[in-house]
Amino acid sequence: MFLTILWWFLFVILTVVLSIISLIIGLFDRTGNTSHKINSFWGKITMKISGCSVKIIGLENLDVNNGQLLVSNHQSGFDIYSINAYIPLQVRWLAKESLFRIPFMGWAMSAARYIPIDRDNARKAIKSLRSAAESVKRGNSVVIFPEGTRTPDGQLKEFKKGTLYMAKKYQLTMTPVTIKGTYNIMRKKSLRIHPQAIKIIIDKPIPFSEIEGRKEEIILDEIRNIIKNNLESGDNEI
Repeated sequence: MFLTILWWFLFVILTVVLSIISLIIGLFDRTGNTSHKINSFWGKITMKISGCSVKIIGLENLDVNNGQLLVSNHQSGFDIYSINAYIPLQVRWLAKESLFRIPFMGWAMSAARYIPIDRDNARKAIKSLRSAAESVKRGNSVVIFPEGTRTPDGQLKEFKKGTLYMAKKYQLTMTPVTIKGTYNIMRKKSLRIHPQAIKIIIDKPIPFSEIEGRKEEIILDEIRNIIKNNLESGDNEI
């Protein structure tokens, strides 16, 4: 219980202070790069005080010189803290629009040029996907959760086609990312922290040349199977 109280206290303080700093810097650095670095620092401290350990496998599969679409499963909010903290790229998030209206945190997201998406409005969603693709073309790496939302039961959900639409239309490289161990850190309807061992597994990128002309369902199934096999292999020990 002490860990939970400490985590929430520091989380709130850090979120307020660093979000304000990120917002101010974002007024001068319109690229969002510096604001993301601040958000990355926020993620790293958040993970440290949670008592969770993190191991990354496959960093060599990241292209640090070019933007890519990071296609990840989604188990909890700690997925975001983990990726921001431990993936050494200029990351942009494609996140639901309502998150950007949250005081402080939403401001920091906007300052870092993360991309809001309204999945209930097809026209606005397509516009957001276009903005995400343009961000990748500028050299950023956009994270997308093809399940659409976090898993309610820890199981991998079906993938939506928006991910592949963006990759094919704008000729993007897709890199599968598997996150293991975050589901039970803060269980549903609970505010208590349960430290876990986390693994982030980065698989080999899939360039546009390997998906061009192929059926969407087949490609999505291949990526989903990569992530599914990673989730089912072994345990979460670090």
